[in-house]
Amino acid sequence: MTQEATLTVPIQTVLSALIVAAAFFYAVWALMPGAGRLAVRRRLGLTPKAVGSGGGCAGCGGCEASGAAGRSAAGVDQAQPIQVYLRQRRDGGVNARRQ
Repeated sequence: MTQEATLTVPIQTVLSALIVAAAFFYAVWALMPGAGRLAVRRRLGLTPKAVGSGGGCAGCGGCEASGAAGRSAAGVDQAQPIQVYLRQRRDGGVNARRQ
């Protein structure tokens, strides 16, 4: 009476294990700091490759054709000053406290 033990795993158990594993890795990825995610991406070779000459204008004419206003020749946004708009309080005072 020597029978080999066979391993039978129901499909429900396998699917449940896959769902739990996926949820675990999603939670780890979502809670991982950005530097850690970047390190993992670099390790796996998933970082986006740089396009063009690595800086400056490649002379393709794409910026002029798209009408990118407010951009320099290198395609970088121009610095603009920060504007602060102060609202007046309903009681007439800017910083006055009611007493």
